[in-house]
Amino acid sequence: TDVQDLINNAPNDLQFNPGINGYDAVSSKRGRIRLQLAFTHCQNLRQHRLEVMTTHDGDVARLKAIADGGQREQGQAAYNQKHGVDPPLQKQGDSLFFGRMYKDMAAGFFNLYPHKKRVGLLDTNLVTKTTKKGDANGIERTEEEHELVNAKTMEEYRHGCDVMMYTMLMITYILPTVAKSRITYEQIHDFYDFLLSDEVAGHCSNVQQLERAEMEPWKQVAI
Repeated sequence: TDVQDLINNAPNDLQFNPGINGYDAVSSKRGRIRLQLAFTHCQNLRQHRLEVMTTHDGDVARLKAIADGGQREQGQAAYNQKHGVDPPLQKQGDSLFFGRMYKDMAAGFFNLYPHKKRVGLLDTNLVTKTTKKGDANGIERTEEEHELVNAKTMEEYRHGCDVMMYTMLMITYILPTVAKSRITYEQIHDFYDFLLSDEVAGHCSNVQQLERAEMEPWKQVAI
């Protein structure tokens, strides 16, 4: 929405023109100014939130320790209790992806996870990403994490979606008190069934286009 159009139309749309609902010329103008400031502030917050989410900052070892420290076992047990079967190992996120998603959902939000980050527990076709980070004392350390090879086929992309779904469900089941991170089996499966159907995936010329289509609704949920 263009900010100027929003401000110009707001007095009519929201009924604060002079002479309406107790507004005069001064208070109506003040209302437009406040609305513009609020709109700009929300845009800035949204942009900042998007930048934070796409960086995926975090200590790799600490994120892995979340999954390896018992949260995965709890998620498996909770999933089994809910559905009567264990979540398939090949559809569970590896320690880093599980830990990263757990950290985000425990804080009350869904993040943006591009396909390459959705590494499954049993995946082997991976590339290693190396980054250098400095701590508070200026000591530099090297961190390594594995990422999926860029998906080339629909089946490869579908696998990343499965890892996303099952990892998210395992975590939401062990965080029942975090209201903002709740999602149901039906909700997440309905979304991905639609995404991977002929109605969406069938109209995408490649998996990169499909990923862009997937990320758009997730941006609205995450932000």
